[in-house]
Amino acid sequence: MRDVRGWYMRKKLLLFYDMKPTSREGRRVVREKRKAEKEQRRMRALDEYDTKNYMKDLEYLARLSFIQESTRQWIEARMYELRESANMYEHSVGQLLMKMNVDFIHQAPFVFRPKSIYFCDFYLPESRIVIEVDGSYHNGSSMIVRDRERDYNFRSVGIWVIRVSNSEVKDAGRLKLRISETINKRLNWKKEKAAKENS
Repeated sequence: MRDVRGWYMRKKLLLFYDMKPTSREGRRVVREKRKAEKEQRRMRALDEYDTKNYMKDLEYLARLSFIQESTRQWIEARMYELRESANMYEHSVGQLLMKMNVDFIHQAPFVFRPKSIYFCDFYLPESRIVIEVDGSYHNGSSMIVRDRERDYNFRSVGIWVIRVSNSEVKDAGRLKLRISETINKRLNWKKEKAAKENS
């Protein structure tokens, strides 16, 4: 008969030594492993949010019924493609928005003209705010011009834009404050506007 107690104790010891490696190299490996696991959990959080809100996506995409079906199919495919290739900074912002209980659409498409189709990283429909996570390539002169044009187009339809650099994403506390302040400012502005129209 198998020595169950002895097997259990050996397993417990192995787990203990696996969790607490004695060498410096072993501890470094465990730290890196935990960091990678944490990163994977964060990456999965945004993917799970996108999957859960599939019906919301379809509802949003239905608004694009005025454009050609081939273009609409390309938009839908591109939207999911961009979600798949989201970087760690985008995932961090998505996780922050989830913690703040803010509804958003990830990689929401906007059609301004047939050749001006924009995909914004995060669109907050309730407050009509777009959050763009800008990597270092946005510092190039051609990208600055394109970003200004995008921002102008969004403002022309009453959408506010928050541009966030990768370095700003690292400071979650400050970013959370900035987003919540902009949302509150925007919602107060909408209330004031509605009050003026009703009076």
